[in-house]
Amino acid sequence: MHKALKIAGLGVLLSGCGYVDAYEEAVYDHKPVYCYKSLAAVQCFDEPQHTINKDW
Repeated sequence: MHKALKIAGLGVLLSGCGYVDAYEEAVYDHKPVYCYKSLAAVQCFDEPQHTINKDW
């Protein structure tokens, strides 16, 4: 009886690890975009820009 409960509990725990919602499936292959607010508009880059807005 205890062995069956342990196996069932393990199954419940592991089933929570594989959850992927529709949004995560849709953006999985997209490259990240890093956007920063400037005085005129929002600027977006393919890589992080650590020097932008360093005084803010």
